[in-house]
Amino acid sequence: MVVIESIYGGLGQGLLFALVAIGIFITFRIMKHPDLTCEGAFAFGGALAMTLIVHGVPSIIAVIIAMIGGAIVGFLVGVIHTKLKIDGIVVGILMTMALFSINIFVMGSSTISAARELFIFWPIRQLFYMMGMNANYARMSSFIFVGVIAVGLVIVGLHFLYKTKFGLAIRATGSNENMSRANGINTDTAKITALTLGNAIIALGGALIAQHQSGADVRSGVGVLVFGLAGLVIGEVLTPKKAGLLLKFIFITIGSLIYFVIRSLILITGIQTDTIMLLTALITLVALCVPKIRSLIANQKKPALISGDALLAEVGLEISVDNEEKTVEEAETIESTNTEEVAEVNND
Repeated sequence: MVVIESIYGGLGQGLLFALVAIGIFITFRIMKHPDLTCEGAFAFGGALAMTLIVHGVPSIIAVIIAMIGGAIVGFLVGVIHTKLKIDGIVVGILMTMALFSINIFVMGSSTISAARELFIFWPIRQLFYMMGMNANYARMSSFIFVGVIAVGLVIVGLHFLYKTKFGLAIRATGSNENMSRANGINTDTAKITALTLGNAIIALGGALIAQHQSGADVRSGVGVLVFGLAGLVIGEVLTPKKAGLLLKFIFITIGSLIYFVIRSLILITGIQTDTIMLLTALITLVALCVPKIRSLIANQKKPALISGDALLAEVGLEISVDNEEKTVEEAETIESTNTEEVAEVNND
């Protein structure tokens, strides 16, 4: 029973943290931009949503406003990086530092909480409970239900966005910025848009996870980058080589689910929570090594190839033999022709 509950709880957490992994994927993979703002944007989304809920704003409205807040953070990072020409990593660190103080200002203290009846999960939880589900399972099922809807909407929206002309311009900028600029694409706008989208989705995850944990903390963003990367890396290992963007988003979500289910199962063994970061680092490292191990095994199974010099020497030898044979044949032909001509002259 404990194992089943742990798996159930891990699925709910994994779906909500999948939003963080998708947001990181947009900046780290599509744009090739190492944006370190994600921890600050995550905590800012949670702080903003919880503060609004405490002050009587409906939870769904609070989540949307938190998402807009994350978008503003990403927009500012993009403008500072592209227009003021400041290194992206430096901007991310500075923005995260600034958001630490901003979050305290928004919440009025280092932590904030609210009654669970005010959260976005409560109506779903009550519905499942009325259907005869156990109270604990109804609570965890509400996390999964809301997580599926949130992740589904984000994936569908991104799928259609990146199929548009502007979306393709964003992807082209990430693939080759100089070539994109040469083809008339405004690369600064593409970068700003990608950072805005990524941080908005991460803030959405922060707003939902704050309600999942019944409160927000100014340090809630610590380690979020590692958690998101863990799900991202595991998902990329599972993703087929020729998969499109839609499949990549789906497998990133699956990677996040796998990571948090494993994490939940390990926690019930009694391991100290202080070792979670070490565990996450090890899981991420193993996932990163899998593609390299695959390629090494594949190379060992291939037949040995002739080296370049040996191949050239072999080809050169064959050409030389062919030329010699042709020379001998031509000489024999010429000699035969001369003999026939001499015989004809003598007859005359």
